[in-house]
Amino acid sequence: MKHLTLNLDTDDFLANYWQKKPLLIRNAFDAFQLPITAEELAGLACEEGIESRLVLEKGGSTPWEVRHGPFSETDFTTLPDSYWTLLVQDVEKHLPELLPLLDVFDFIPAWRLDDLMISYATNQGSVGPHLDAYDVFLIQTQGRRHWNISSQFNEQSALLADIDLKILQDFIPEQDWILEPGDILYLPPNIAHHGIALNNCMTCSVGFRAPGISELIHSYTECVIQNLDLSEHFTDQNRTRQRYTHELDDSDIEKLKSWVLHQIEQPSPVIQHCLGTLLTESKENFIPFIPDKVLSKQEFLNLWETQGKLYRDTRLRFLFKQSPSCIDFYIDAAHISCVTADTVNPEYLCSVTQIDFKAGLHKQLTDLLYQFYQHGYYYLEQ
Repeated sequence: MKHLTLNLDTDDFLANYWQKKPLLIRNAFDAFQLPITAEELAGLACEEGIESRLVLEKGGSTPWEVRHGPFSETDFTTLPDSYWTLLVQDVEKHLPELLPLLDVFDFIPAWRLDDLMISYATNQGSVGPHLDAYDVFLIQTQGRRHWNISSQFNEQSALLADIDLKILQDFIPEQDWILEPGDILYLPPNIAHHGIALNNCMTCSVGFRAPGISELIHSYTECVIQNLDLSEHFTDQNRTRQRYTHELDDSDIEKLKSWVLHQIEQPSPVIQHCLGTLLTESKENFIPFIPDKVLSKQEFLNLWETQGKLYRDTRLRFLFKQSPSCIDFYIDAAHISCVTADTVNPEYLCSVTQIDFKAGLHKQLTDLLYQFYQHGYYYLEQ
């Protein structure tokens, strides 16, 4: 897939639309064509380890029936002619050639990116009016889809009963558009939306995640506990006599609160490590390509030279934090550190899909890449 340019003023978008209000972008790309067909998408949905769903508003055993993959060819040949949708998650992790479609959104930090979901819908196909708790860019790639949106709903709004989807009751749109191939609709979190296919169509959904307060506090608490002296106990020197023995005194409450807050206030490196591991944690079905037989460093270099290319596992999340003295890499919830050097470009190593052997070898770089290879973050075609 060739390099794409997004026809969008990104500074204006971030200032006026991101997490604030919807935006329709007409003709967002010049001469864009998705390098995957509906048949190939259905083929992905038939594979083990790939998350996929079929939603049948009509023609199923019940209204809004949801079926989960992997599917068989027969599952598709017996579907009705209309009112159904196929959705496949994490497509870019299985087809790295689609990564250029995500690169156009690089004005948003990589840790916010979730995945590329692709849906194929027949005439009138839909997943119903619903809310998402994340930002999404809805890219029309084939056919036409009618989008309706409303800001008048929230997580407490009434849902249709007795179905496997969270479909809003009594959805009344405030705005609507028909998207043609190449158009994009951006929606911030919790904007109710309902997309209805007007013919056989494909839509790419680029979703952006944000950690919930529960998982953020849980992760931070785990990091704090690992860095505390758990044998330490509360002390109360300079205590004065209080009026009632069994009363929980205000001064004691304040002392205990201050002591706890002091304990959990951690230095920046601890917080960085906590966030780096949390934000790069992969889904359970994406396991690094750890080689069955780990080569020695010289064997690794020899094979790389023979094959010519070293590949990054693009299914995994890569982040880094650079300081004057070191570079901390966070990959798949793990941490690897190296000395800062001109020969190590962390942004390049976190984003490139492959590295040619002839790109220039330096000891610090090859030492680091060998570590990545040992952990399965980069791999050779063995």
